[in-house]
Amino acid sequence: MRAELNTKRRAALALLLALSLPATALATGQVGETAADFSLNAAQGGSYTFSEHDGKVRFLFFFGHG
Repeated sequence: MRAELNTKRRAALALLLALSLPATALATGQVGETAADFSLNAAQGGSYTFSEHDGKVRFLFFFGHG
């Protein structure tokens, strides 16, 4: 019974990954392409807007807690 459940979980995960691959391929940008503008709320209040830093080198690192 448990082995059958694990097989079903793996099959569902494989299907989900297969369906998400085309979406991630479309979401990637190309080198030299202009990035979309966005804003983020700062932890101390206020916000940061991507376009405010035009002409500067920007490094973004996003992480999440799962």
